[in-house]
Amino acid sequence: MNEIFTFFNANLPCPPFSKKNWSIDAISWFKDTATTYIDKMRDLTMILEENNLIVSVLLTDKPGMILYEDDFQIVSQNRTY
Repeated sequence: MNEIFTFFNANLPCPPFSKKNWSIDAISWFKDTATTYIDKMRDLTMILEENNLIVSVLLTDKPGMILYEDDFQIVSQNRTY
């Protein structure tokens, strides 16, 4: 599992959560084109589920107000989730 976190930390840009006044209802997800990151997240999901942790995948076509976006991910404010 540390290998997956190391990969994300080394390769994925970190949204500026600490520099912004984003409320608790900000959500983030990968763009469908970020297949490498999605595959790594699926690997992490399998590890978590093997350790009896519940993992949910949310899909929406109404993400709410976009707060941050880069080539791989989006952070938005969405009161639904």
